[in-house]
Amino acid sequence: MKNLITVIMCTYNEKQKELEQAIQSILGQTYSYFELIIVLDNPDNQMIQDVVYQYAKTDKRIRVIANKKNIGVAKSSNRAWKAAKGEYIAKMDADDIAAPQRLELEWKILSEKNLDFIAASKRNINENGENKGEFVNALNISQLKQLLPCDNLVTQSTVLMKKSVLEELGGYMNLPSCEDYDLWLRMLCRGYKMEIIPDILVDYRVRENSITRNDYYKQYLSDCFVRSMYRSHKRSSELWNIRDFHHYLQYRKPSEKKRLRFNHAYSLYYQGMEARKTGRYGKALIYILAGILQNPNVLVLFVRKLIFHIRKRIIIKLGR
Repeated sequence: MKNLITVIMCTYNEKQKELEQAIQSILGQTYSYFELIIVLDNPDNQMIQDVVYQYAKTDKRIRVIANKKNIGVAKSSNRAWKAAKGEYIAKMDADDIAAPQRLELEWKILSEKNLDFIAASKRNINENGENKGEFVNALNISQLKQLLPCDNLVTQSTVLMKKSVLEELGGYMNLPSCEDYDLWLRMLCRGYKMEIIPDILVDYRVRENSITRNDYYKQYLSDCFVRSMYRSHKRSSELWNIRDFHHYLQYRKPSEKKRLRFNHAYSLYYQGMEARKTGRYGKALIYILAGILQNPNVLVLFVRKLIFHIRKRIIIKLGR
């Protein structure tokens, strides 16, 4: 007998075509015993409301939660999984495209191996749907314990997990960003069985101009926080909470000047890393060095990323 899966999708300002592709990719799953909870987190976006409610009229598997005001991804996701009827929760971004066999394959492996959490590999696509490269990971729990605390290897739109895990951990923490990475590390601390499979089960939408829209300083601080909390709590029975994050911010004393300076430096670093991917190594070096000179934290990010990739290659080669 199949188990009901609840797919959670939070919307905000997605384009109509991308939103429709995301919804249709879930409705077209080969594993049909699911419900799709769509959270409307932008009361001012009438287009998204019209699209979602129109789909809900034609497919009874769709349930809609409309927030009275924007509350963010973490709180919206918590509202959705708490309202879920399924024993298993799948996450899906509202601008990504799931492979037809995503739920069926993940459910099969999760149940056969008695896992608490499973994620898959991805294909990056741009706003026009063009292939920007495949990113394949095949990591067991032992490898995840060694690698996940160093970098977020999980693509959220491929996640399938037991609802009981969210209940036991209290769901997503309301961080400015990294709420998903924070949850994965808390799962790791509690010893849940986790795995990433090599199958590419989602087309993950990458925004060409996302660097100009995001506040990467907030993301940097959140990322540093969850990493430090994991290191200090991985041998403890107690986990961290949102109060710990507020204390962390008071200790770091983020200012507007620091934020703007870091975001500018990171923008240069990001352009350098993108240039490297396309073989423009001279230009990449110039941008990366410029970012490092602007802010020493960028050097930390660069060295951390370099060490991570070396570590990952060694661990995978050794097969442990």
